[in-house]
Amino acid sequence: MNWRVIAAAVAVVALSGCVNPFSDEPDGTTHSFDTHSFLSAPLLTGVTPAPDSVAVTWHDTTDDQPAFLVERATSSSFQPYRSYDVPAGQTTWTDDSVVQGATYYYRVRAVGDGVSSPASGIAGVTVPTETGTTYPVPVVEHTTASTLSVRATDGTTLATIAAGEELTVAWDAPAGGAVVAHYNVYQKRVGTVDWVHHSQVSAVGDLTVSITVASFAAPATYEIGVSAVDTVGTESEIHGSLDSTAQLGGWLIETAE
Repeated sequence: MNWRVIAAAVAVVALSGCVNPFSDEPDGTTHSFDTHSFLSAPLLTGVTPAPDSVAVTWHDTTDDQPAFLVERATSSSFQPYRSYDVPAGQTTWTDDSVVQGATYYYRVRAVGDGVSSPASGIAGVTVPTETGTTYPVPVVEHTTASTLSVRATDGTTLATIAAGEELTVAWDAPAGGAVVAHYNVYQKRVGTVDWVHHSQVSAVGDLTVSITVASFAAPATYEIGVSAVDTVGTESEIHGSLDSTAQLGGWLIETAE
């Protein structure tokens, strides 16, 4: 199957993106206590996050074995906040209503006989995201090439195009064999093993394909390949532009930023 570079010209492209919002926690239950009391504030000793919970621990600074209130908010100002009752004698509490990736703030009060201590110190923590449940984050590995050169294996330059232009390449139909319904065109980064499908071309009409600069990363070198597919869907092997039957004994596409 003979490859050949035909021409360059024309115009191209465009991309876009989007963002996601996150809403604050709703108002929670609050308690009304007399804070002018004999109870001293607990000492907050730990706020330990897990993917599905946060463990809060504190030290009781009184001798009265009071009950406690753990207060949680999504802002360090605690406006608004939720409060959770903890029985007397218990100095640890697990918050199992958290959301992965969210940040929460905690403080603790001692309560008893209708009075409440001042609040403990405040600790904030971000709930981790559990490994294996995250959505993949796109990583930009390259920028699109700004120029594209077609070079024969002997170093001869066959064509050079810039962003906004098209490169047209062609091939010959196979001699004999089954009736071809269409051709698949591929590209492969030199040094890798996998061909990436570029386009499909009908067997009726010109056996050509137009390639734009935007299809390629920079800087890199690529081989172009083509296969024939018959009327029942059987695909031939891929013939690459480095094959000895290609123009000038083989050629590659080189990109530059």
